[in-house]
Amino acid sequence: MVDLESLIPDIKRLAQEKLAKHRLPGIALGIIRDQDLAWFGGFGLADLDSDRKPDEHTIARVASVTKTFTTTAVLQLRDEGKLHLNDPLVKHIPEFASVKVGFGTVEDVTLRRLLTHHSGLVTESPTPGWDALQFPTREEILGHLKETEIVIPQDSGWKYSNLAFALLGEVVHRVSGEPYTEYVRTQIFEPLGLSSSVFDLTADLKPRFFVGYNPTPFQDFPETQLFY
Repeated sequence: MVDLESLIPDIKRLAQEKLAKHRLPGIALGIIRDQDLAWFGGFGLADLDSDRKPDEHTIARVASVTKTFTTTAVLQLRDEGKLHLNDPLVKHIPEFASVKVGFGTVEDVTLRRLLTHHSGLVTESPTPGWDALQFPTREEILGHLKETEIVIPQDSGWKYSNLAFALLGEVVHRVSGEPYTEYVRTQIFEPLGLSSSVFDLTADLKPRFFVGYNPTPFQDFPETQLFY
């Protein structure tokens, strides 16, 4: 096994270089060995206004890592025999039949292809999102399916799709009979002891939050992101 202590100086140097190169407010790094935190390094600041530094209890948005939980939920339901990975999405979300089919058929959009980014779906729902930092509700996503399109043939290439995973979350909701957030909380977070993993930032967790900032190339101080 590699001697961890001998690597720490280089890890610290690389972290400081990344902070400077990308003008990052802060970085939190951890190394896990045998399910334990073997080393932690906090660099820069977790909150520029308070000069709070990141530590091993600092929490941050996981963003697209949420797809990991969605995938776990789908596979749990598969293991329970409640769905199959080769099911067409339209079997579980009949409204999906209204999408614009540029390639293939509606039935070719399967759960397996959605999970692996081979469904051919557009990247985002045709609603405001990352451009406005105001993200659509499930009702809005479902309501805009008629404007949603399959834009490349299935399995013709890897095409990243946030929309695919939003729809998979809806499958979890409909198949399990529970809201997606409740299912993930009770079937994944709680069994794994992920007590600091939440969908909505609580008052108790907010003091530990790694504040997010928008890039501001022509300003000295970045803008704080207003969503949690």
